[in-house]
Amino acid sequence: MLSLILGLCEKRQANDALSKRDYAALRKAGKRFEEITGLGLIFGFERIEVNASYDLIRLWKAIRNLPEFGHAGSGIHRLFAQMMKVFRLNKISRSSAHNYYNRKEDE
Repeated sequence: MLSLILGLCEKRQANDALSKRDYAALRKAGKRFEEITGLGLIFGFERIEVNASYDLIRLWKAIRNLPEFGHAGSGIHRLFAQMMKVFRLNKISRSSAHNYYNRKEDE
């Protein structure tokens, strides 16, 4: 399965696009990989380049740490969910979110 994923990713990089069939196979294999391993899978070509300042990235990360974030009535969780949809990160864990927006200035 991993060889299929890597092969399709290489094919996409070489051709700069995948057919609908290959893209569907890649997404299906990626979802299956996530189910088996429990790890989030983010493809490099799905990432959106964010030219944001350090402060903006830090504030974005802080949304996850707000005390109101866990309460269903607050609405903050919906805001974060919408931001994740914009960046096509539908299934994201706290560690994946940190690694995705992590910068050297944070360390």
